[in-house]
Amino acid sequence: MARKYIKDYRLVETIGEGGRIRTDYEYIGDAYGYVREDESVAASRRRALYLCGAGWLLFIGALLPDSAAMETIWISLPFLFAALSLGILTEALITAPKPGKPMEHRQADRLENRFGSSAAFVIGLAGIALPGEIVNFLLGRALGWEDGVFCLCAAGLAAIGVLLFRRRNEFETQKVG
Repeated sequence: MARKYIKDYRLVETIGEGGRIRTDYEYIGDAYGYVREDESVAASRRRALYLCGAGWLLFIGALLPDSAAMETIWISLPFLFAALSLGILTEALITAPKPGKPMEHRQADRLENRFGSSAAFVIGLAGIALPGEIVNFLLGRALGWEDGVFCLCAAGLAAIGVLLFRRRNEFETQKVG
């Protein structure tokens, strides 16, 4: 838990079986909710999760063939780091409460602050692979069908990043009550 959210929680001590003291935490901060209507947010969340799932399939699909791109460090490292951003997006969507239920401050911040920037990183990091393949071609590396699959998957992942970036405003949050 980050220090930023420390005032949103309090420690609660209870006596468990055997007389042991058990320390838990309880959320006492402000409740947050979505700005848009519940049905609209639910549909947006479902579509964004489908896009994240498709992104993971494209990411894995790019790794399966033995391509020259994945053997080239200036292509493979940015592409692999795109998985971190895609993971942050997926985690933010999965852990966010369903519409109509209150959320904690840190969950609201994840949706507000991390969603758009993570989607932008997916676009940039997956998109770097395409010019990198052109550089590989200009350097005379042997490129095969595997590199074509990699380029299609990388372009698809970047396109999914664009679609997710365009959806960033659909998950705006506000204090409730």
